[in-house]
Amino acid sequence: SAPDVFNIIGDPSTPNDITGGTSYGLSINGQYGFTINNCIIQNVTSTSGTGSATGIIVAGSYGNNEIYNNTIRNIRRAANSASSSYYAAGMTFTYSNQVMTFNIFNNSISGLTSGYTGAASANRILKGIYFADVGAGTVTAQIWGNSISIDGSSCPNVSSTCIDLADGDDKTFVF
Repeated sequence: SAPDVFNIIGDPSTPNDITGGTSYGLSINGQYGFTINNCIIQNVTSTSGTGSATGIIVAGSYGNNEIYNNTIRNIRRAANSASSSYYAAGMTFTYSNQVMTFNIFNNSISGLTSGYTGAASANRILKGIYFADVGAGTVTAQIWGNSISIDGSSCPNVSSTCIDLADGDDKTFVF
């Protein structure tokens, strides 16, 4: 009810507080017309070579949705591998046959890191906002007023992107 009162997910004083093979701070699956706002999501770590770490993951949902005024920080994929199938991301959206509309605004994403130290790779391992189209659904996203900071020095041997589109089909973006 107050713009300065936040839900806190992940202990701010405990690095890697939320850990596992695939880890996330907040997961929304199969929901219609939801809102995620005023959350601080932090200290999420994937410890598996075949897992990802994500602040907010939205899967199989539909309708008109809003994600705003969230702070996502210290998201880490600890594994020393560079497969583009596994990553550290602030937000991930996966969908197959749903029709979804998103207003994504006034969010802050920072502190995405990877444990990869191998040879240079073009694979995108650090992703601010990731749209992973896995089917024939459609997404319309209005994205504005967000702050995505990816410090390439934390893992200089992999690529990174502020907004990653796995498949360019069936998407409309307004920036």
